[in-house]
Amino acid sequence: MRSFDLDAEYRANEEWRVSAAAEQQQVQRPVAALMASGKTNLRQLVNHVTNQREVLEESFASGKSKRKEAGGRYGW
Repeated sequence: MRSFDLDAEYRANEEWRVSAAAEQQQVQRPVAALMASGKTNLRQLVNHVTNQREVLEESFASGKSKRKEAGGRYGW
């Protein structure tokens, strides 16, 4: 007969969950908000987008894949 230690399994799962959450936080980079008071001109907006290009592309790709996954799941 094989024994199964449920407490050890729960500890292993919790360690895995914590490490996976830490990895995900390191990978995700938030898109920085444009912190300007009042009006902004076009040059400021273009500079902001240029500086945040990689993060914005990752965000767009993530959104696109989520929409595709939802479409496949719900059929639209």
